[in-house]
Amino acid sequence: TPVQRAIRRLQLDSVPASLPCRTTEFQKIRQTILTGISQQQGGELLYISGLPGTGKTATVRSVLRSLQQDMQNKAVPAFRCIELNAMQLQHPDMVFVAVYRQLFGSKPLNPQQAFTTLDRYFTGAAAAAGAAADYSWQEETSLPKKRLKPKHSQMPIVLVIDEVDCLVSPKQRVLYTLFDWPFWPSSRLVLLAVANTIDLPEKILNSRCASRIGFGRLTFNPYTSEQIEDIILERLQDCKDLFADAAIKVCARKIANFYGDIRRALQVLRS
Repeated sequence: TPVQRAIRRLQLDSVPASLPCRTTEFQKIRQTILTGISQQQGGELLYISGLPGTGKTATVRSVLRSLQQDMQNKAVPAFRCIELNAMQLQHPDMVFVAVYRQLFGSKPLNPQQAFTTLDRYFTGAAAAAGAAADYSWQEETSLPKKRLKPKHSQMPIVLVIDEVDCLVSPKQRVLYTLFDWPFWPSSRLVLLAVANTIDLPEKILNSRCASRIGFGRLTFNPYTSEQIEDIILERLQDCKDLFADAAIKVCARKIANFYGDIRRALQVLRS
């Protein structure tokens, strides 16, 4: 029935064919990934921030679907995609385990083993002469590493970490490691760090992490009432007659005044 169709289309996990009102952000994310997977040395880092419900994750996934379709048509270089949500991790260092499992298809013995393997994989570096091969990221100071020749045969990796705010820790070693990997010549890593905290680099991260983020940042502003209305109508399509135009406008206006969270607008209309 039209009512059932409308309810389905207003679900958060219902992704419309096109994503309105985020064209600029879509193109920025797409170009960042394209640059990273096309160049032969080094990767890319993009820190994507914005209040909850501003379309960050939906836009990233829309870009990935677009690029994966292009990859199937051989229109862009082949790449692998790894997605994870940091909120689901028990501890910040478990991010290494999560990435390891998706990249290699097996479970590491512990976070230390996962870190060591991933660090060598993305940096192409080994511990300096005389240093222990199993140096720990948990040590107060990392042992020096020597740069090796880039591994051009390595397939580019697009790593999307949602809720990256959850990886904040007192000394920021986990975040610095993640933000540092794309800058090694042999990394072939494109890191999209998605956060709800817009000023995380300035307020929480130390200068080392913040300097890495400075290379690429994208902020999602709250939706305006007009944008919220457009998104609702795009989702409803042939079911929009179920709602009075005035009702949609009132809903959009009230939600826009409440931080522009599109999820709340969809919830209101579903109810």
